[in-house]
Amino acid sequence: MPLWPAIVSSASGLFLVGWWLWRRPLAGCRCGRCRRRQQRHPRCVLSSVDARAELQFRSGPMGGRTVVLEDRITAIGSVASDGTGGEIVLADPAVSQEHVRIERSAGSFTLRDLGSTNGTFVNGLKHKELVLCGDDAILIGNSEAVFRIR
Repeated sequence: MPLWPAIVSSASGLFLVGWWLWRRPLAGCRCGRCRRRQQRHPRCVLSSVDARAELQFRSGPMGGRTVVLEDRITAIGSVASDGTGGEIVLADPAVSQEHVRIERSAGSFTLRDLGSTNGTFVNGLKHKELVLCGDDAILIGNSEAVFRIR
């Protein structure tokens, strides 16, 4: 029985493990997009203090609208809360009452899922917490929005 198939299989496995270790995000990276020699992804950091962020809704009940995130905390859900801060109400049966929160802190925006039934998807992947970057596609229920930094 030839030995070369086992050698090729082992070498390709070692190559894949090495590639994965080199390409994985750095330990201090909160957005999951950082790579070696780059602590924070440039699209995830606000360039100035007066930079503004906005959500451009592509589909759902607010399709075609743009909402500027002016407050430090913006809550998104199917019902209005106590009115203490910025909130976006989506009339969508797939959106939980308190679905997700976007918080501005330390030059970045963090998205936190608040235990919603259907979850929150960013760029097609389900997340509980994530630092948002420019041009991230966010799916909340049946509503899709694009996060932009201007």
